[in-house]
Amino acid sequence: MHSQFITYKDSEIHYRFSGEGPNAVLCFHGFGTFARTFDWLADHVPGQLFIAFDLPFHGDTKWTNGELFQPADLLDIISICPHIKKEKFTLMGYSMGGRICLQLLELIPSRISNLVLLAPDGLHMNPWYWFSTQTAIGNRIFKKAVENPDRFIKLLKRGESLKLVNKGALKYVDRHFGDKTIREQVYRVWTSFRKFKPDLNRVVSLINQYNIPVTMIYGRYDTIIPLAPGEKFFRALRSRKKFEVLETGHQLLHIQNAQYIAEAFNHPA
Repeated sequence: MHSQFITYKDSEIHYRFSGEGPNAVLCFHGFGTFARTFDWLADHVPGQLFIAFDLPFHGDTKWTNGELFQPADLLDIISICPHIKKEKFTLMGYSMGGRICLQLLELIPSRISNLVLLAPDGLHMNPWYWFSTQTAIGNRIFKKAVENPDRFIKLLKRGESLKLVNKGALKYVDRHFGDKTIREQVYRVWTSFRKFKPDLNRVVSLINQYNIPVTMIYGRYDTIIPLAPGEKFFRALRSRKKFEVLETGHQLLHIQNAQYIAEAFNHPA
């Protein structure tokens, strides 16, 4: 596994790469994880060059180009990455990284040879996320919740008791809002990545038009990413596709699932 930096405007973008093969696999991690999450893949999925980026506000990437990270920024970074030498590549996204992949596919479908989604975010717009990131008043409330989480957590628990908030959202808050540093990172990442909002109808249409193979892997006991939106998305696809539900939770990107992830590369375009 090797590390390298790309200078982009005033920022330093860190990425890791490993493996050998004609096909580049661009890997995007989830919230609170890092490029090294993908380090083990090359040893278990031969014939691929894995390139995993530390997204802004994660890992060793030093993002100093303001508080907003936009899809156009990511396209520029990909265009100057020296290890992406071929026109086409595979996209692999875990959790939040799934939303990144869906957005990229919408923007540059002709360059995508294969799509691998692991417990992907982006297939369902959580109303709390939308309110917190896409509206000014919601963002102000979100910021106050980060500064003073007790009242916010009580409100969510009340909402859960009234079935207005699902247990997954409450568990997410319980997990991330207990620590001030993590709360601030949630606010920063959610706010900064708010422009990554793929049009799913268009994404489906483009996948079908370009006949892009798609593999989707979920955990049966995942309380973070719901299964139903993924099933609906999958049913609309007419390209080569595979849907796998493993006996695990949200942490799918693990060596124990290597064989299932490797199968996604058996029949690339």
